[in-house]
Amino acid sequence: MISESEFRGKYNKKNGVMPLFYWGDLFWLKYLIDNQSIVVFSLVQTYRKQRNFNRTYIIGGNGLDLLTIPVSYEGMFPELRVVRISYKEDWRKNHLKKIYYAYKNAAYFDFYWQNIEKLYQSKFEYLWEFNFEVFQFLQSLLNLSEIRTTLESIPQTAFSYRIQETPPNIIFPEYFQLFNTKFRANVSSLDLIMNLGPESKNYIKNIYLNYSDIDITKKKIHGKMK
Repeated sequence: MISESEFRGKYNKKNGVMPLFYWGDLFWLKYLIDNQSIVVFSLVQTYRKQRNFNRTYIIGGNGLDLLTIPVSYEGMFPELRVVRISYKEDWRKNHLKKIYYAYKNAAYFDFYWQNIEKLYQSKFEYLWEFNFEVFQFLQSLLNLSEIRTTLESIPQTAFSYRIQETPPNIIFPEYFQLFNTKFRANVSSLDLIMNLGPESKNYIKNIYLNYSDIDITKKKIHGKMK
């Protein structure tokens, strides 16, 4: 088993390049918090469909609800920096409405609702800009100032470490969720903060994660090696 300290020691000479997700899930947040000294965000990461770059989950009256930001881009595998947000439909109003009705009775709704509304009032051109604003809100709320972030392009000679999927042996403690008779694990950072507020950071630290289960792929950012 690889301990957290061994994991950090092994990779402390390189940056852990993380995807910049929309209200990322709890495994994403766990990895960020546990590896604050090596984590960076890069704009040259490849944007992929069916991942959380432009989508997140909340729990509403009808159960799990997927929120998706419409985007536009050219090519099959664009870099995140060129993915634009589409405003052909009023997705901001729709997302806010769903978030409001899902969490208006949550324990920490009144503490965060105004700030969340402000996030959706701004009109960003690129997806990464909005996602980074969401991340900065989480960073401030959870007092994660130690995390080093950069939006600079990574040199061609750089390598990143890619987490391919949530490891099977991760254990999420249960917490109270509105509308749920059965606990749903790893929903989203938004669901977590609405229900646990400032205790969210302690919750994340108590998630059990065996680092030897993480599939970290050493790959070249530019080029054929993956």
